[in-house]
Amino acid sequence: MKRIKVLLIDQYHYWTNPANYTSPHLLDPIVDLKIFGPGFVNEEDLKKGLKKFIDKNKGFDVYISTANFSFRKSKKDWDNFRNSYLVKTAYIPYNVNHFKYIEKIEEEFELLSGLKVVFFMNQDLYNLTNSHISVLEKKYDYVVAPNQSIYPKKSYESLSAETFPIDYSKYQNWHSFCSKYSKRIFPLTHFTFKDEFDYSSIYNRKNNWTVIGAEYISRVIAKKKLTEKKLLRQESKLYKLFFNFLDKRFLTKRTFLDFKKKSFFNSFKDSKYCYTCISKLEFPLNKIFEIPTYGSLLVMPENLTVKNLGFKSMKNCIFTNPEDIIQVNDWLVRNQEKASQIANEGRNFVLNNHTLESRSADLLKFLKKILNKTYKGAYWQNGKITFK
Repeated sequence: MKRIKVLLIDQYHYWTNPANYTSPHLLDPIVDLKIFGPGFVNEEDLKKGLKKFIDKNKGFDVYISTANFSFRKSKKDWDNFRNSYLVKTAYIPYNVNHFKYIEKIEEEFELLSGLKVVFFMNQDLYNLTNSHISVLEKKYDYVVAPNQSIYPKKSYESLSAETFPIDYSKYQNWHSFCSKYSKRIFPLTHFTFKDEFDYSSIYNRKNNWTVIGAEYISRVIAKKKLTEKKLLRQESKLYKLFFNFLDKRFLTKRTFLDFKKKSFFNSFKDSKYCYTCISKLEFPLNKIFEIPTYGSLLVMPENLTVKNLGFKSMKNCIFTNPEDIIQVNDWLVRNQEKASQIANEGRNFVLNNHTLESRSADLLKFLKKILNKTYKGAYWQNGKITFK
């Protein structure tokens, strides 16, 4: 059967967060893929432009861009791209002057006829302005991003308890878009890779607990309670100072970024139990997949998002409020065999439902449906994407 021809428009950068460079991995196994943009083609092709590249490859069935190409056009500050956040925090193995072609690429993209899709999975959906929404409405036929089945709308009171500020008017923009354009959203989310799975027993791990990541309120509470009981390994002040120095000095060096990611994942490998949360936003973060992948027992608050993604307390994870973390720890100490069983079930659950292969298979179904004009929306239920 003839493979779908897809052109992905993106810019190459290697960042500390692996979730920000997943589009080629998702697409390459399932379609005839070409990629255009800085870091993916030479400067001569960038000069010739997007249309010439498309003509050279005799056209495509679907055009996909990442958010890197969604909102750059006409941004005055983008003229000063050398001082952009991206350039300062990512490894970019080519001349950053290639970024000057981005606005022209965006202009050519807007003039294309054919199906246009944006990969929007990794964006801060709670912080979208009206202009962002306008771009999504006018520029793209479909948006690949979490919908309300795995990113439900929350009240202002609930969100105000979080440790970072949330502008509720901006927060509502994405949820209004979801309600209005449910048939244009495909709710793909994060995943793990099969070669990342760790099968070592939790019995032999040197740390009891880890609580890692941004300081969301639930993590802050859990960390405080575990620390008070001396159940959480603390890094020395000297280590933190040294790591902060490296972070500022070598953040754009690939070797350091690899070291940083390895250290992050080792914290899961070395721990019997990992507490995390997906913030009061209840947005599907990759940690809920990464922790079971590395064989640690996932402990987190219960909410609609994680339940729709297929997590079940006492089967493949443990649900608890952060205030009750010590009671959970005491139970785990008394029930080591059951704890090991839950950790193993969690790893097997992610392996069977939340790897690259599962996401690519669902994405291919979506692409076929939009080409056949039969896509009517989708939602998550019991760990699976269901097409309407």
